[in-house]
Amino acid sequence: MTTLTGLSHDQLVKSGRPLAAVLAELSDFVGLLPVIGYNLRFDEAFLLNALQRVGQARWPNKMIDVKPNVMKAEPFLDNFKLSTVLKQYGGVNEQPHQALSDARATLRLADKLIEGGALKL
Repeated sequence: MTTLTGLSHDQLVKSGRPLAAVLAELSDFVGLLPVIGYNLRFDEAFLLNALQRVGQARWPNKMIDVKPNVMKAEPFLDNFKLSTVLKQYGGVNEQPHQALSDARATLRLADKLIEGGALKL
């Protein structure tokens, strides 16, 4: 985990917060807006597992994965890793695998896809 995210077990123990509280805050923040992500099924599976573990209900939000839109718009890319796709669209992810940085990069990508007509919300 540390190699991928830069977060250590000690950091999580020292600075982490209870999962149920964080999920409730995130739900309040998102409200009923759609959740947009890249390769979203991966993140959605973690979210659903976490909600189940703490006994919270599944979110009713629409989940929108931009990866299929990229695959349709750019079928000849070497691969569809977020870093590859961001390069294609002139974007960058300052800190890959960090939640906030990934979210910001995905938002910029979604904006470019919307501007180019490859994504409609």
